[in-house]
Amino acid sequence: MPGLKRFLAQLENPHASLLSGRELQDGTGAADFASARTLEAHIVGRIRSQDLQSAEAADWLRILHLVIRHLQAEGVSVAETRLPATLPSTPSPFSEPSIAAAARTAGWREALHRGIESVRSGTVDPLQLWGATILSAVLHGALLDSVKLSRLIEHISQGGRFHGTVPRCYLEFDLPHQGLGNLHLQRWFPDALTALLLIRLIPHQGGMPASAPPLAPKPQVAIRRFLTAQGLSRELQPTGIKDLIESASTWWRAHAPSLDVGVMTRALPAHAIHRRSWQRIFGTSQSSVAARLRSSAHASPEYGNADDADLLENLPIMHAWLEPALAALATDQRPIALEAIAALMARDPNDPLASCYLGFIQFLVEGNSAAGKPLALSTIRHRVTESLRRLLFHLGQADPTQMPLEDLQALYAEISNECDIESAQLALKTGLREFHAYLVRRHDLPYIQRLDLVLGDDAHLMPVDANLVTIDEYWAAQSCLDQELARGVAPDLVRIAKLVLMMAFRLGLRAMEIFGLRVEDVHLHGRGLTVLVRDYPGHRLKTENSKRILPAHALLAPGERTMLRAWVRRRQAEEAAVAEPGVTRSALLLASVKTGRASVSYEGISDRIYAALRRATGDRLLFIHHLRHAFATWTMLRLRGPDAPEIPEFFAAHPATARWLANGRRARLLLLGHVSAPSRVYAFAVARLLGHSSPTVSMGHYIHGTEIVMTAVADRELRGLPNTVLIAASGLPASTATRHLESSPQELVARTLARLLAPPIVEAVEPVESIAPASIQRPRGRPKASPPHLAPDWLALDKVRAVLHLAALPDLSQAQIAEQLQMAPGVVASILAQAPAYAPLLGLALTEANVPKLPRPRLPAELAFLSNFEARLATLARKAPALCRAGLQLHLKHFNRQKHDVVFTGPQYGGALASYIQFLGELGIKESEFQCVLRTQDGHARPPAWVPSTLKAQLPVRIRRIGPPSLAKASTYAKWLGIQLTEPNGNGLGHLAGIACMLGTLALEATLREPFDSHY
Repeated sequence: MPGLKRFLAQLENPHASLLSGRELQDGTGAADFASARTLEAHIVGRIRSQDLQSAEAADWLRILHLVIRHLQAEGVSVAETRLPATLPSTPSPFSEPSIAAAARTAGWREALHRGIESVRSGTVDPLQLWGATILSAVLHGALLDSVKLSRLIEHISQGGRFHGTVPRCYLEFDLPHQGLGNLHLQRWFPDALTALLLIRLIPHQGGMPASAPPLAPKPQVAIRRFLTAQGLSRELQPTGIKDLIESASTWWRAHAPSLDVGVMTRALPAHAIHRRSWQRIFGTSQSSVAARLRSSAHASPEYGNADDADLLENLPIMHAWLEPALAALATDQRPIALEAIAALMARDPNDPLASCYLGFIQFLVEGNSAAGKPLALSTIRHRVTESLRRLLFHLGQADPTQMPLEDLQALYAEISNECDIESAQLALKTGLREFHAYLVRRHDLPYIQRLDLVLGDDAHLMPVDANLVTIDEYWAAQSCLDQELARGVAPDLVRIAKLVLMMAFRLGLRAMEIFGLRVEDVHLHGRGLTVLVRDYPGHRLKTENSKRILPAHALLAPGERTMLRAWVRRRQAEEAAVAEPGVTRSALLLASVKTGRASVSYEGISDRIYAALRRATGDRLLFIHHLRHAFATWTMLRLRGPDAPEIPEFFAAHPATARWLANGRRARLLLLGHVSAPSRVYAFAVARLLGHSSPTVSMGHYIHGTEIVMTAVADRELRGLPNTVLIAASGLPASTATRHLESSPQELVARTLARLLAPPIVEAVEPVESIAPASIQRPRGRPKASPPHLAPDWLALDKVRAVLHLAALPDLSQAQIAEQLQMAPGVVASILAQAPAYAPLLGLALTEANVPKLPRPRLPAELAFLSNFEARLATLARKAPALCRAGLQLHLKHFNRQKHDVVFTGPQYGGALASYIQFLGELGIKESEFQCVLRTQDGHARPPAWVPSTLKAQLPVRIRRIGPPSLAKASTYAKWLGIQLTEPNGNGLGHLAGIACMLGTLALEATLREPFDSHY
């Protein structure tokens, strides 16, 4: 390219000098990373100045990349330039070759339909059935990838079935990715016709005749056999699989967006939703391989065994190189570590174990890893220390480089179960992952196909972390954050956590972008709401493309817009109140003036969000960056929804998600200003919202689930297919198949598959006396009821406390409290009406909202007491409600606010004392759990004389003696008898017990007022 040569010859840059054949001048620097980025910036700058077209600039960057790679192979020290992230160009559908390819493809489709219609439920030529299935997979299922096609044939020929059937039948392909192994997951949903043909190929089990798995045919032979039988001449048939896929891809480009075809051909490396999230969203179970590898059959012996510990301690004696090798990693300089490892390897070159394991350490120190990126020496030491000792312990003198993959997988699964400490377990698993990467690259062992099944998800290598949450799970996480208010968390911290969660999930912002937003970056204009993502002194964005304007009014739900507007206005008012004349402030949006914080803790807010996400989903490996993946995926699917109404049907089990996806027309109007036909503009729109330079980056890293769109397109193309073809493909009787087809083609697939998986039909036989062992006989009688404190009609004391806490917060009405806590409004009203009357009895202050201010129990002993007390109280309330209420009232009315005991001051309260002692007895309070409190100076104090002897026998032996408050009235105080609940060791629980009784009283009062509507 003359233009590129002239450009390099004129540019003063180390890379340009080297590539144009000029000598490097003194002071120009080396052709390093900075030089490579400067060269890229100069080329991109020519696009901005309109001296170069984007396509030509992309060609320049590709040529530079290839030349630099060649120079590196020749030993030249030069840093790589990057490849451009551009969408692949597509041929015109109106060119002569494209028109010819489309015509050939149409002929193959017609022959396929004729051939299937001629096939009934009778005997079928297996080779022809294979040919029809392969053709249908490409022509109807859009399986436009030779690697996936060959793996499909291999999978079915080995007796494999669909990898899942929810929400419909699908198969998964683990494909090579960046030389790191089979880490590119793509999921394929065959159309109804292809699925029916695949079912015919799957080995019959159950009540149908058994047959061996069909042998894997040569695809071209099977296709030729089938098309020849349909009268198609050799000249009209595809010359091979490549010809078939290329011609079919041309046909599909005329019927589907080129972006989707690019994904199916893998010209665009889109990753499917990770299995962990897929299983959570659709409720599918882990495969049997995972269960087998992680089962108890592979469980290791107890690590605590003394013999095992001795062997681990003796490893340095058995392998003299081990301790020096680990010590070499203690340095922070790689050359020194490499020199020490090389010296150890040279000491005994004939020892295969030393060569293997020292080679592993050398492999990591040289900058290699499973992910292809250098690891810090401290990380290497941690992983090697955890993994190497256990490998040596389990393998002894066995050489892992000579072991079959199956044995290594079982070994890894066994070792990874040994450690119980989470941090050490992760280091162990990642160390084993690095060790196998070393065996693959240095000793040519095969990759582990599913690393997550062997070592678990936390050690699975994920170049693209395609995990996400649904809209339903997002709302559940927001609800979990709301519940933090009821636990006493500062309201501002909860609001900020909710805002961060919202902006990450709804706006696709990075965490650093969210916490760097200023008040001035959010613009309120009429009904509009705009967020500006920009840098400023002290706040750097990831790339230049990260600068963007986000139309938040188009992306947020109404309630979310209200929440963000309220927060912005509040922050504007706070900053205006402290503004100084002539002083310009850049106040952060996420700050809490009420708590005295100019900014909030990233770690603290993030931890709250992680906890909410994990409570909502049950997935402990979800983080904030997964919300950005969710934003990209759901936004793309939503924009594609109007052209593919089948998309929301995939998520019918998640109603909020389905509703959001079904509202794509509104999203198009608000984001793009029009509702148009399928277009690549949607991918560019999502890329711009994410702050990416090109849709290629977004498709390759953040947008998942694109195969769902292609499935919808394939379903649309199938609608014109005659029903007779689907009926013939099913192999079912015509009347049965027609009845199922009346619902949908997928119903026919489901019914056909159900028939395949039906249990065997067993003819009736004589009954046998003992059908099942006695140990598994069904228990007789009614099922065991839940404990009273867990029953639906019991109002939990924590909920009563939450009502009081939320009522003390500003801007929360009783109706909002009832909705947030899922309680009846009448119950909330009853609690708030009764509580002020009991607060003075316990010495509790009232807030401005006339609500008692309760201290929050935190110590384990306090929490244990409250839990135990509530269980006992609920049991008594069910058994003797009148006694329960009376006892609680006595506790509150006789409560002494100074010493926190329940005081009876004389014989006039003998009946009350008897009732209270009966209440404690029925409550199940043991003698060790309460004590008498006497206000006397007598060293041999006994209960007052006025206490009847029958009651004295029921009083606890333990007596706490305290001095009278007034010596002048010592004789009066000596008549007082106090009862105080305690811990078993004698520590008083007086005030906590009083609060528990108040909460119990409020719960009983509320439930008795509304006995039929106390809980939702």
